[in-house]
Amino acid sequence: MMINVQTFVSADAVSRPMIASGNKICVLNIETGECPMKMDADVKIPVAATAKMMTAIVVYENVSDLMQKIVVPVEASSDTYIGPLGAISAPRLGLTVGKEFTVKDLLAALLVSSSNDAGITLAYFVGGGDINAFVGKMNEKAASIGAKNTEYKGCVGLDDGSVTTAYDSALIAAEFSKISTLLDISSSGRYVTSEMGTFHNKNYLTSDFLIKDYKLTAVKGICAGQANENGGYCVVAYYASNDLTYTVCIMDSSGEKRNPQAGTRWFEEGNAYSDVHKIIPWLKESFEIREIISPQSKEYSFSIPVKLSAKKDSVMTVPTETVTALTDITAEKVNYVPEPTFYQTALEAPVKEGTVVGEVNLYKNGVLVATVPLVTKESAERSEMLAGMGRIADFIKRDTVLLIVKIMVFLAVAFVVWSFGSFIFRIVKKYKNGLGKDYYPPAD
Repeated sequence: MMINVQTFVSADAVSRPMIASGNKICVLNIETGECPMKMDADVKIPVAATAKMMTAIVVYENVSDLMQKIVVPVEASSDTYIGPLGAISAPRLGLTVGKEFTVKDLLAALLVSSSNDAGITLAYFVGGGDINAFVGKMNEKAASIGAKNTEYKGCVGLDDGSVTTAYDSALIAAEFSKISTLLDISSSGRYVTSEMGTFHNKNYLTSDFLIKDYKLTAVKGICAGQANENGGYCVVAYYASNDLTYTVCIMDSSGEKRNPQAGTRWFEEGNAYSDVHKIIPWLKESFEIREIISPQSKEYSFSIPVKLSAKKDSVMTVPTETVTALTDITAEKVNYVPEPTFYQTALEAPVKEGTVVGEVNLYKNGVLVATVPLVTKESAERSEMLAGMGRIADFIKRDTVLLIVKIMVFLAVAFVVWSFGSFIFRIVKKYKNGLGKDYYPPAD
C-alpha cells in the first residue's frame, strides 16, 4: 500500500538559486543531516584550509585549559611542515621558536589568520612531540563523525595529498559548530591577542578588511583558504535561521587574485563567496521542519486482518513516533510515500491495543528517510466459539485425521458400490430363474 503525501509551494518562498560556477558545494542542515543542496559534493579534492577545522577540534578535545602556554617548536618554522614562504597555501605569522603562547591565542591565529605555524605548534603539543600522531587523531575523529572520504596527511591544509569532499567538510563543520568557543573565535572579524597583536579574518564573509563586497553579517565564518597557486579555494560558514542551522561548504573554487604592487586582492566571477551570497537568502525563506508522520495522521493508519474475533475482522495500526523532515517549500511538490510492512498476514484474537505488529518505511522522493514501528490502535476480543471451531478445523486439517477421513470415505463409497452391485446381482439372478420381465422388487 502506497500513499502520496504532497506539500505545496509557499507564496513567500525564494526560488532555488541557479549556480553555474562549477564549484563543489554542500549545504548541510544540522538538525536533520539532510543536504538541501549538493553539487559534486562527494568528489575527492584537496583539503585546503578545511584541515584547520579538524585541527582545532582535536586540539580543543585534548586540551583542558586553553589558557595554558605552550612552546613554539622548531617544526613550526620548517617549510616541510608549514609550506614555502610566500606560497598562497602557506600563510604564517613567523612565530619565534622557543617562545610561549596560550593555546587559545594559537587557536585564534589558526582560525582567524589561518596561520600554519600556529597550527603546527598546536599539533606538536597535542601529539606529544609527534605531529604524525596528531594527524592520526584527526583521521580517527573524521571517521567517527562519518567523514569517510577524508584522509589527512598533514594538519594545516598543504597540498600534501590530504583529501576530503564538500560533504565531508560540511559534516566536520557541523561538528566544529557544536563547540561555541571555536565558532566564536572563527567568526571574529578581528581578534586581539596580548602577545601576537591583532588578527583580521581571512574569511571574507566575516571581515572586509582585505577584500570588500563579500562580508555577510548573517553568517558565521568557520574557515577559508586556498589549496595551491592554481586555485582550490574553499570557504566554510555556519548559518542559523528560523530555528534551523546549516553549514555551507564551497570548495575547489577559483583562487584569490593579488596585485602586490597595488596592494589589492580580488576574486573573479563564479567564486565561492558569490555562491554563498546566492544560497543564504534561499535558505532563509525556503525551508522549514514539517511533521510528516505522527500517531494522529490518518494517512499513516493501516488495517490488518484479525482472526477468531466475533466483532472485528480487522484492527487499525498507527506509527509509534512523530517524524519531521526538512522541507523545501520552493519545490512544486515533495512526495512522501509510506510503505507499511506487517510481521504477520493476520493477527489472532485476543489483540491488545499498543501491540507492535509491523513497521512503516517513509520514502522522500524515492529515498528512505525513516522507519517507524506500527502498533495496534484498538483491541479485539477473542470469540471462544470461533476459537473452538477453529481448533476443530485445525484438528481436521491434520495429516493423520485427513488420512482416516479419506479411508472412511473410501470404505463408504466401496460399501455403496458393493451394495448396489449385490442388488443388481440379485435381480439378474431372479430374472434368470424365471421371474422374467413381470418381476418387480417388493416395496420397502
